Amino acid sequence: MLKEISVRGLAILGLVAILWCAELVVAYADPAVLPANMWMDSRQIPLYDIYAFPPLASVARPVTDPRFKIEELCQSKLPDARVQHGFGGVSEHATINQSTEDWSVQEQIVHYPGDTWTMGQAVNLIFSELIGQIKGCADTSAGAQVDISTSMARCANITSGGCGWFAASVFIPESGVTAHVYLASAGNSLAELALWSRDIEVRWPHPADNSVLTALIAPLCPRGQC
Repeated sequence: MLKEISVRGLAILGLVAILWCAELVVAYADPAVLPANMWMDSRQIPLYDIYAFPPLASVARPVTDPRFKIEELCQSKLPDARVQHGFGGVSEHATINQSTEDWSVQEQIVHYPGDTWTMGQAVNLIFSELIGQIKGCADTSAGAQVDISTSMARCANITSGGCGWFAASVFIPESGVTAHVYLASAGNSLAELALWSRDIEVRWPHPADNSVLTALIAPLCPRGQC
């Protein structure tokens, strides 16, 4: 157990060093804005046929202190603030809040400009940590129930580069919230798509994870190479 913790700690310290160096490079750059074509096509979001979600780029906003939906649901936090905030990175989220009887949706993207291999390490660590938080959700949010529908795996239909995805549903008894969460990492970008509801009146359609994840990752990896 101690060995596992020390290895994890070294990985985080190593990543912090990478991000610190990256910060020196981008410290004087103008703040970037994610292009509209990085967002998932809203027509591919589950329940679009009922809610006709607007284009996510139209509701996207920069986030200076990003918190993933997973962290909110599980009342958890990424272990290092610099990893969470992403030195030199660009973070935005697009949120469509609806009544508690309906399904709200949010996509959050974190993108690290620069060398894909170097910054991809930051993405991979965040990706792994978020998955760990979902798996351990009951440890931080009493009674949380997690159903992993797609374990962490390499993306299908991606010819080269670093790409992974994951999907799970989470029920939080304390708040009565049910959420479906999809994670995708591609090169130096990470996206989280979450849909959640409390007093559910619209039945979840059980879309194939592969279809949702493919639509989520396609804008991050447009040429099939990450």
